[in-house]
Parts: sequence; structure tokens; C-alpha cells
Amino acid sequence: MVASENENTSTLHFDHLSGGLKLTLTNNSGSAITLAGIKVVTRTDVEAAPIAAHNGFTATWAVQGPSVPNDEVGELDGDIVCKYSSEMRFDLQTNGAIGVTLENGNSISFCVPVTVNSVRHLSVTGFNTDGAQLFAKTKDVGTTKSIERNNMYLIPEITL
Repeated sequence: MVASENENTSTLHFDHLSGGLKLTLTNNSGSAITLAGIKVVTRTDVEAAPIAAHNGFTATWAVQGPSVPNDEVGELDGDIVCKYSSEMRFDLQTNGAIGVTLENGNSISFCVPVTVNSVRHLSVTGFNTDGAQLFAKTKDVGTTKSIERNNMYLIPEITL
């Protein structure tokens, strides 16, 4: 979001600069897992570009360009295009303590800002409190989706 000062007032008006993805992770692993961090990588078939400027402002994620998939050797499904991608990392906490415990059968939903103009594939990698990888899941959203500022896009459930 970005705010601009309105002349002769003491208020700020905030505008969304990004679109968003709503993700739901469901733990069907058979036991509880504690997630301390999640990395989300979006990939597209076209050159990643910022969402169109709004009132003179735009934004992009910190990492643009080639991104190495996180998965075990031999565990990647199909060809993964890494040419046009963006990534963002989230740290998770419960009441100020590192990590969120997700019991078997339970889900967690969260919204991720997306500051590129399109998404085709989405990878979500989870890490434990020691920084070790717990899982890596990739979703193909079917076709390249154009992302517009101030819109939320629902991603089908990701099962762990």
C-alpha cells in the first residue's frame, strides 16, 4: 500500500499497489508440523513486469528473474520455467513465538501480495524453526492469469 497526503488535512488515504493471492495450506501429512517460514515463488510464461502504476506509484518484489526451484533431486514434476519469476518470504509466529503449528487435518489460509502483472505457476516452500525445508509444492493455475491491483485471486488448496 502507499499513502499520499491530502493537502490541508491531517489524514492519509491508502491505495493498494498490488493484487493478492489467497492461499490455503492443508496438512494431510499424518502428523502435526510447525511452520516457521514460507517462501512463495510466482512464475509466468511472459516477462515479469510491475503492475501498472497507480497515482505515480508502483512496486515489485525484491527478487525478479531466475529462481531455483526448492525440491529434492528427482522430485520435480514436469518442466519448471524459472525465467520469469518473483519470490517473497514470510516468517510465521504464534503469540510472538517463532512458528505456527498445523495439526494433521487442519488448514491455514493467508493472503500474499503479488506485484507482478501475471502468474502461471506458484511454488510454496515451508521451513521449520531450524530453517530446514519441510515441503515444496507447486501449483499450475491453468493459464497465465493477469494480475490487477486491488484484486484478490483464490488459489486452489495446497495439500501437504
